[in-house]
Amino acid sequence: MQSHELTQRELEAQLEHAQAKIRASKAEEQQVEKDQWEHERDRQLEIFVQQRSALDAIRAQTESLDAEELRLQAEMEVIRERQQEVSETEAQHIRRLVHERTSLLEEELAKGKMDLDYIARVISTTRHQELKQGTQREAHKATSSSVQSLVQDVQERRRREFDGSEANFRERMQTFQLEKEALAKKAKALRVTKQRALQILSQNQQFAIKEYFDTTPPAQPRETNEKSIPSLDFGEILQSLNQSGAYVEQVQNLDSERNSGRRELADGLKDARLTIEQGPGRIKAIQKHLANRKEEAQKLGIVVELIGR
Repeated sequence: MQSHELTQRELEAQLEHAQAKIRASKAEEQQVEKDQWEHERDRQLEIFVQQRSALDAIRAQTESLDAEELRLQAEMEVIRERQQEVSETEAQHIRRLVHERTSLLEEELAKGKMDLDYIARVISTTRHQELKQGTQREAHKATSSSVQSLVQDVQERRRREFDGSEANFRERMQTFQLEKEALAKKAKALRVTKQRALQILSQNQQFAIKEYFDTTPPAQPRETNEKSIPSLDFGEILQSLNQSGAYVEQVQNLDSERNSGRRELADGLKDARLTIEQGPGRIKAIQKHLANRKEEAQKLGIVVELIGR
């Protein structure tokens, strides 16, 4: 009986010892699970902080790009207004040049016609007086000399006027050339600004994407990435920058029109100068015509002295 009780107490002691081990094992397992849970919580919190920092960085980069876009748009608007002013000024210069060219040619032709009419009246008056009064050859020579001197004075005056007109024309062309060079410099500066803006936007975009992927953990879920990455649309910015090409083409068209007006004006001055240079030939033709009339008059028995022999 005592042996049975002793055995029972030993079994109870073993049972209590086993239960104590089980409780200790459970407590240890709970502590391990708690440590693992705290570690996972800390890791998830760190990932969340990193994602939040990446989103803040991308948001700041986006705001910076938006500000850069507004600045570029403002610069493009200023450049567009300046190009518009330059184009309008250039068009006004071309219209004024064409108008002055037409007026100048008309005035020169009118003056040339008046000079020829005046010379014809002088010759006609002199011939009429000689026929009427029977002036001697000596008086005729003096009159012819004075007529020839008058013709030379008129030609010299017309030549000086055309030289002055040509000098004014060359001065205008030099001014237009300077303006053309200024427009070319402005167009070049516009292209450089456009290329620089595109380069800055491209670098900023690449930097933002690279920074985001460098700071985002690999374990982040795909759905979270798709929701957190903002879309950077630069189409509107590029379209605004590409519009500057139309203004460069407009400046080139104005240069072509100006060169055409300059060629027309040069041709007009050349024709007018040729008309003045042909003045002596016309005088000789008039004198030859008078000589022929004299010969015809002599054949009819009429004595007439030739003017300007």
